[in-house]
Parts: sequence; structure tokens; C-alpha cells
Amino acid sequence: MKHSFLSASILLASHSIFAQSPEWTSFFNNSPNANEFIADVAFDNSGNTYLSGYGTMTSGQDDDFLTVKCNSSGTEEWSRVFNGPQSDDDIASAMFVDDAGNVYVTGISRWTADAFKIVTLKYSSSGNLLWITAFDSLGQSDSRAEDIWVESDGNVFVTGRISQSNNGYYDIVTIKMDSNGNILDYAYFSQGSNTDDYGTKLIADNNGNVFVGGDSFRNITLGRELVIIKYNSNLDTSWVVHLNGTDNSFNEFTVDLALDDTGNVYALCRLQNDPGFTDFAVVKINTNGDIVWQANYDEAGGQDIPEAMTMDDNGNIFVTGRVRRTGGGGYNDFTIIKYNNAGAQQWKSYYDGPNNLDDDPINISVDKAGNVFVCGESNREGSNFKFIVVKYTFAGDFDWDYVYDVNASSRALGVWADNAGYVYAAGDGEGPNGNQDLMAVKLSKTSGVEDNSRPVNDFELFQNYPNPFNPTTRIQYQVSSISKVTLKVYDVLGIEIGTLVNEEKPSGIYEVEFDAAGLSSGVYFYTLQAGNFTQTKKLVLLR
Repeated sequence: MKHSFLSASILLASHSIFAQSPEWTSFFNNSPNANEFIADVAFDNSGNTYLSGYGTMTSGQDDDFLTVKCNSSGTEEWSRVFNGPQSDDDIASAMFVDDAGNVYVTGISRWTADAFKIVTLKYSSSGNLLWITAFDSLGQSDSRAEDIWVESDGNVFVTGRISQSNNGYYDIVTIKMDSNGNILDYAYFSQGSNTDDYGTKLIADNNGNVFVGGDSFRNITLGRELVIIKYNSNLDTSWVVHLNGTDNSFNEFTVDLALDDTGNVYALCRLQNDPGFTDFAVVKINTNGDIVWQANYDEAGGQDIPEAMTMDDNGNIFVTGRVRRTGGGGYNDFTIIKYNNAGAQQWKSYYDGPNNLDDDPINISVDKAGNVFVCGESNREGSNFKFIVVKYTFAGDFDWDYVYDVNASSRALGVWADNAGYVYAAGDGEGPNGNQDLMAVKLSKTSGVEDNSRPVNDFELFQNYPNPFNPTTRIQYQVSSISKVTLKVYDVLGIEIGTLVNEEKPSGIYEVEFDAAGLSSGVYFYTLQAGNFTQTKKLVLLR
């Protein structure tokens, strides 16, 4: 017997593949005659986009910081320029936006005539400069900032490298500041004198622990190796993990870091296992510094360069990078890989733009429905790279792409999707004035044009995502030929709960959202029937 009163709680949102056009595209510059270049991008839950970069804005010759806040309508809320005391080069490298909307930017500034210092700035949500802190523990040490993280209590951490002897060799440096910019502590990491150690990535947990990733030279036998350092809240070293590829080369780098709720840290690594070629590796490290698992990826023995990693609420890990596939003519393609929390690969997808030229991903994000967004740059016709965003479904299938298709170079450095289905991306590109500017775009499904041109060869029902869920989940299926399609949900007794789809469908890939409001926790089943094809899968509702 069908429980008809529940059918009203089932929300239908079936759709097919779309190619994107923007809601808006905005460009930002401080000087119409200067070139500005992106360094970092951030987004907040209100749809604001934050861009940090640098360009020749005040002197016309040396670089300055440029920080911009853009609202969800594409309008500039404020922009700020930082020109250091020497009116020399000031180059932003990383940015963080806290839950109150305060904006933190770190980079380097020619603070004295003799050396660059690590400089960190804090702006209020309305763009007021709250403080500037310059770090140089020895007075004249050349240094570089690479990454920044802000804890919920307002403490600020920056990592990078510093030449303590000003002799051209660097050590990893990590700096802790309070919410007012006062330096509370700092730590150096080095494995030998007159060698280079670089800090590149930083993340902190809710217990005051700080994790720094970088690369370091230990000895001539091991070459450069990847290091992950855990510090406690006083920046005392808790443990150090060393990683090397089997080739013991100089191409071992920490690319990205992530943390789960129990304090495990995940590192995306670039390791060299064959002479001249590097591979991806994802490593899970527990709270004691033990490697739990390592997942390696090598595409046909070629050059594989990982670029970014993210994690969803279920602990799944998503990575992207560029690979050279067999038969690809020596050009780069996007690859996107999903691993579960045990390190097992769930799926792998590629993106190869028209004309089989270079496509280079830069960043990756996942929305609440499990859709994956990758941004970067794509060479479409052999001349300029173009700003690109690509969407994949939770099952790893290509959904749509957006390209800022003007005859000029551009790139997307960050991408984020809100809960309403809008997608925001930002980077830099040639603006209306003909110079390189910071730029942002907003995309949505409703601005797309339906495109079911991609062939589908089989009928298939995919696993819902997320699973378990509360109260909504998404179900994807594909139809290889025009068919009468039904998609129904049943309880464990086989009683039909509701019908999600009951109509004729052409060949294509479709999604439907199932809203279980009004249902109790438990196991349910959903069945796809299309012609002679039938497939059933299980979903779990947890209240």
C-alpha cells in the first residue's frame, strides 16, 4: 500500500547536463594602467568573494598589496592597497577570512633597505585596517610568507621561510600572533646548516595544535624530502613526519593539508618515484604522527603534478592535479580523484578541453550535495590560457564547464558553491582596460543552456549522496536511450514510500533530490526501472 501523505515531502529536482554562462563577471583594479595579479581567494557564506593580489599601483614600478571584497551581486564593497615603508616591492601571498568577516593578508615587504620581512595585515569586515605586524627575529633576515591560518580565538599563524644568516639559505619559520597582531611566539625548523627548508602549507585544529607542511634537505642520500610538522599551542614540536619518493630526488613537496574532526591530518604530496617524473600521493597521519595509509597515483608513468585537495563532511578526500595521459600528445589534462577515508579510490575523472591542449587545474571544492568543482586555466586554441570552472557530480561524472572566453590570458584560483546552487570563482584576467586585473564570476544552473550532447552508453543507477543523510539526499541515474523511466523509494518491508520519477526520458544523465522530511530513521531502498533495466540501491536516513 502506498503512503500517499508522504509523497508531498519528496522534492523533485531532476535535471540534465548544462553548459554555464555567468550571472555576472566583475573586474577589480586600483589603477587602470597597472597590471594586478591574484595571490589568494576566499569566500564566505553570504556570497562575498575576497581577492588578494599585488601590482604596480603606487610607484608605477614596484608591487603593492591589493585586497578586494566583492559582494554576491558582483559589486566591489571595498579595496585596499598596502605600500610598505620603503615604497619598494610588497607582494601578498595568502589570505584568510574569519567567521566575523575580518580579512587577514600575509606576504613580504621590503621593510628595510637590506631585507624583506614577513608582513601580516588585518582588515575589519568593512575594510578598516586594524593592524600591521612585521616579523624578523634577527633584525635583517630575508624571509618569505607562504600560508596563513586564524583560529576561532583569533590567534593568527603564518608559515614560510627565513634566512637567519642572510646567506641565501632558508629555514622553515612559523609565527604565532594574537588577535591584536602581537607576536606571541615563533619556531624555526632546519635539518642542517647551509641547506634550504621551506614551509608552504599550514592548518590548525580546535585544540591549539598547528600543522606545517613543507620540504627540507636532510642529506645528500635522501635529497629533498617532504616534511609535516606538528606543533602544540606554544609552537613546541610534537612530531615530524618525513616522506620521500623512491627516487630520493629533489622533487618532494607538500602541496596541501586537511584535518578531520578527530585530529588526523591529511597531506597531498608530490613525490618522485621514477627519474624525471613525479606522482601524486595522499597520506593520512594520526595524532601520534604515525602514517595510517598512503595512496599513490601514477598516470601511465608520466609527469603527474598534484595541485589541491579538499575533504567533505563524511571524510572523503578529493584531489586534483595535472597529468599527461597516454595518447595525449604530451599535453596536460585535469584529473580529479575521490578517496574514501580508508584511502581507497572511489572514482577518477578527467577534463580535456578542445583541441587536446594543456588544461591545468589550480583548486578544488565540494558542496553539501557532494558535487565537485575544479578551477584553473585551459588553453583552448593554442595561444592564451583561459579562466575555467568545471563541475562534476557526486558520482564523478562531468556536468558542465564555464570558460571566460576572451582573447586574453586568465586563470581561476579559487571556486566555491553555496547552498542555493550558485557557484563563485575568482582569479585574474584581462579586464576592459586591456590590463591584467583581479576578476570574479558568479554562475548558476538557471543561467545555463541544456546540453545532452555527451553520449551515454549504459543504463545505471548511482549511489545516493550523502549517505547516510538527514533529511535530503541526491540520486543520480543515466539513461542510454529514450525510455519510460520510474524511480521509486521503498521501506524495508517493500512498501512504496514515493515516486520520484515517472515519465519518458531521452538519453542523458539526471539527478533527483529526495527529501525524507516526515520519515523516521532507518534503511530505505530506491529502484530505477527503464525499459527492461532494473537496479536497486540502499540509502540510510539518520536523524
